Amino acid sequence: MSDLKLLWETAKERHGTEDIISREIVHEAIKRKSGGVMDKLRKSVLYKMWFSVFSFALLIPFIILSDDFAVIILLTVVELAMLAGVFFFYKEHKELKKDIDITANPRDVMTRFSARIRRVIHYEEMIGLTMYPLSASAGFIIGVNADPDIDPFFNEWHEWVIFFVVIAILTPLCHWLTKWMNRITFKKLLNRLEENIQQLDTST
Repeated sequence: MSDLKLLWETAKERHGTEDIISREIVHEAIKRKSGGVMDKLRKSVLYKMWFSVFSFALLIPFIILSDDFAVIILLTVVELAMLAGVFFFYKEHKELKKDIDITANPRDVMTRFSARIRRVIHYEEMIGLTMYPLSASAGFIIGVNADPDIDPFFNEWHEWVIFFVVIAILTPLCHWLTKWMNRITFKKLLNRLEENIQQLDTST
């Protein structure tokens, strides 16, 4: 937005009129800027898909090598959720790629694109919130059973208390970390896209 303001001010100083830059030129500049922002947002969704693929592959050895039935069940559920996430990100990435063409109605396209990105973020955060307790439980069980010479865990009531406290701490912590990472990745770009939409409205 500041770039376009500077463009206007420079033209006004040189020519002394606010009509020196046509509305079509302004709209074209906004569309070019928006197209670049939307492409970056789309690529961020693609990176999330590949991160999910990597995480899925990373957990496979733990399932194969584990002899604890509870760990196998927990990690299998997590893997199924990750697989669904990979499919979701892939599908959304394809749809977002179609929406980058803003030659028709740029405002509608940008608004729809922004809403879809926000829906992707919300989906990831909500699904993650349900998966963190399962992942943390599996990791906890693997950790306490790593040494076969130590007595089995969960034999005493205080050990259950420790388990639930760990889960209660890790779940909101992981959720907060995911939201923080999404803010770093998406918020600035989404704000720029919203500014472009508002700028398009004011220049109409």
